[in-house]
Amino acid sequence: MNSDRVNLLAPFTPAECVSRLTAAMDTELSLLSSFVALRGSKPVIGWVTESSMRFRKRLGYGNSFQSYLTATVRPAAGGTAILGKIAMHPLVWVAMIVWFGGIIYLGDQCF
Repeated sequence: MNSDRVNLLAPFTPAECVSRLTAAMDTELSLLSSFVALRGSKPVIGWVTESSMRFRKRLGYGNSFQSYLTATVRPAAGGTAILGKIAMHPLVWVAMIVWFGGIIYLGDQCF
């Protein structure tokens, strides 16, 4: 079993899941609007639609390497299937590749 995968079956319709999750979290529209983490009161920050979701735990400090749950929401027999994975934000991966690629390139040029 891959520990970064999430497979859940909620006994609610997708619309009810969206309603319940939206009520339990503060909305974060984009990575650039992450200042909501400083002024909200709910323990979870993110967004959810009837087809997908992404959220993270609220921290009282900045952490670029924080894990996100990114998932799809699909109707299923007996409720709603939530299928996703837990990982760092994709932009963090891109920044790390650029950063370490630059270090390797410059290190190769110096030695």
